[in-house]
Amino acid sequence: GHEDTVEDVQFCPSSAQQFCSVGDDSCLILWDARVGLAPVIK
Repeated sequence: GHEDTVEDVQFCPSSAQQFCSVGDDSCLILWDARVGLAPVIK
């Protein structure tokens, strides 16, 4: 996940299971709740 504060989270309009988060660590991460705790793309 993030190494610093998460600043924003946006859910995918077509899938309630997918969302992106962006943090003060300058990372945008794509998450999929069906996969578990590991990010899909970092």
